[in-house]
Amino acid sequence: MPNLLEVLLGKSEPLKPLPPGMVSYHTPPEAEPQYRLHLRIEPDGEGVLIVNASSILHLNQTATEMIWHFIQGHTEQETSTQISKRYKVSPSVIQQDLQQFKNQLFNFILKKDQEPVSSFGFEPHYNLDHLSAPYRLDCGLTYRTDADQIPENELNTQQWKVLIEKASQAGIPHLIFFGGEPTLRNDLVEILEYTEELGLVSGLVSNSEKIYDDAYISALINAGLDHIMIPAGSTRKLVLENLQRVADKDLYTCVHFDVDNAHDFGATLQELTDMGVNAFSLLPASDELLSITQDLAAFVEQEQLVLVDDMPLPYAHPSRALRMQEGSISHPDEEFVYLQLDPSGNLRSRDGHHLGHLLNESFESIWARRHQNSR
Repeated sequence: MPNLLEVLLGKSEPLKPLPPGMVSYHTPPEAEPQYRLHLRIEPDGEGVLIVNASSILHLNQTATEMIWHFIQGHTEQETSTQISKRYKVSPSVIQQDLQQFKNQLFNFILKKDQEPVSSFGFEPHYNLDHLSAPYRLDCGLTYRTDADQIPENELNTQQWKVLIEKASQAGIPHLIFFGGEPTLRNDLVEILEYTEELGLVSGLVSNSEKIYDDAYISALINAGLDHIMIPAGSTRKLVLENLQRVADKDLYTCVHFDVDNAHDFGATLQELTDMGVNAFSLLPASDELLSITQDLAAFVEQEQLVLVDDMPLPYAHPSRALRMQEGSISHPDEEFVYLQLDPSGNLRSRDGHHLGHLLNESFESIWARRHQNSR
């Protein structure tokens, strides 16, 4: 008889799923360690679990049921009885595997520099036929790149809070803030605090010198910032000289490079790896540099680091269009796995098609007509 982990990793015919929606759990005040769980159950029974508003775990139907029982306060015996009936697995085997599952979850909760997105060791099942909402919203806070620029039609703090609340109510678990340069907004800490308050995972794309100031980066982390991507570009020397100040923090850190012929990127990646950088993003500056970029990507994987290929780049970044065009669309909803918000509140698909104005419309109405608006 197969054990539960084999069932979790298998592709057997799915059973009738749990009711879709969001459920949450917070440890009692006296419990140690303290943690929060938010589970989004899709119509097909698969799940997206947000841990401590800092990491997202993609789970298949069975793993989703395990977490659901835990959030409902069911004992291991009650859980094992229910799963035993559904999956025809021995209750004694299930109890053993449930304990293993809980140990994995708690080890993940206590881990420093948690990955913002993970499959938690289980095979994630992305069934886009039942996508109830995007997995991520990329929020362009500003087009500004220097402090002297005057914002035009840029949303204020309260308006951004309205949009973030709409994203939360829709079940979008992950927000990334970029620009322009988002640190030029004096309300960035307040926006991050509100995102954390709603239990969402938050990321930042910035190459400002401000992120190397200990007081400033600490304020962002204390406000709830979970991960950061630094597009090195012309600030490459600044990054190498100062990144240790960021890498030493409890903040998942990614560095983006446009690979060219002018630098020894192999040495640079090794240096940053030794500093404690968690992930890299690489794009060739030209077609001729594709093979070199692939070699560098192989090095990243060999070092068991993460290679990121879907983070938003700043609006004026030379490789932004290339990043948005990467990959082919094989499913109608693939374009809507990630959505983008511009500084005036316009909502766009991953490929840049205008969908609606989120400040003036409900997310549900925009989502319902997404295929029509993306044509």
